[in-house]
Amino acid sequence: MIIKTSRITAESTHRHLFRHLMRTDENEEVRIVQGREFALAEAVKDARHAKRRYGLRHVILSPEQATSPETFQKIVTLYQSEFGADPPLMIVEHQKKRADGQSYDRHWHVVFAETLANGRSLDSRFIRIRNEKVARFTELAFGHPLTSGKHNDAVIRALEASSSPHMQRAATDLKQAFWGEGDTPQSTFTDKAHQVTKRKAGKSVLPAMRTHLRKRWQEEGQVLLSFIERVAEEGYLIREGDKPDVWLIGQNGGAHLALHRVLNLKKKELVALLSDANRPVPLSPPRLRVQAVKANKPPPIPTSCWMLSSRLCARGDL
Repeated sequence: MIIKTSRITAESTHRHLFRHLMRTDENEEVRIVQGREFALAEAVKDARHAKRRYGLRHVILSPEQATSPETFQKIVTLYQSEFGADPPLMIVEHQKKRADGQSYDRHWHVVFAETLANGRSLDSRFIRIRNEKVARFTELAFGHPLTSGKHNDAVIRALEASSSPHMQRAATDLKQAFWGEGDTPQSTFTDKAHQVTKRKAGKSVLPAMRTHLRKRWQEEGQVLLSFIERVAEEGYLIREGDKPDVWLIGQNGGAHLALHRVLNLKKKELVALLSDANRPVPLSPPRLRVQAVKANKPPPIPTSCWMLSSRLCARGDL
């Protein structure tokens, strides 16, 4: 489960977000689950009246495997509980094929008001860490594959701080899987880069480029020298990036990606391969699934225990 959040300022209008939610040129199907455009406009007006900086919170929920409407509603409730949000103003379901051709083809856009009914602002502290916290707990509760996030250790500490045994068990499961990973995972490309290429080419070329290069990587047996020679025939060049130990791959004058992220390697692993590019990379272990982590353990964690953890965050214990 990937959770991404953006915040719409009160100075802007809701219209740009609404147009994005309704785009049929980028999606095979667009379905309004609940809400109306009017509610978004009113939330922005309320934020301006209260002199708030932000009017709307736009949350994208992208599960890796099929998710029932009932499970999705429980995930939305978990997010509401974590941040103390009022019920969503609008929920829109998008269906489109993922670049890898394997992940679940549906994701949801959920819009909340940044100004609550009681006049207070929607909580936004540690928003990225808490997004991952909700995502990891969702995976544990509903049996989805575990996703390694950038803030694994912080999420584990937040779960450990709870007095709920369910939260502590979730922390134990995540600690077994992810604690102390050397390099924190990052996206192959940033959302900013994604949007820039969409503006230039009418659509983002980055997901397709990543998928193509990963396919070539597998076809060449994960041997770096063979891979470099193969993609060079297609016009791809590899050059050193501005940051230490970062190498970029892309076509001359076009978009580029971080090579280590394309190949699912850590930076230090790629540097080691560059000095001996004719040897294959050891096969990576399969993605960790929650069933493997929780072997011989109690049944899935009940989602009803989430309220206790969210109150800890509200007190600032995160």
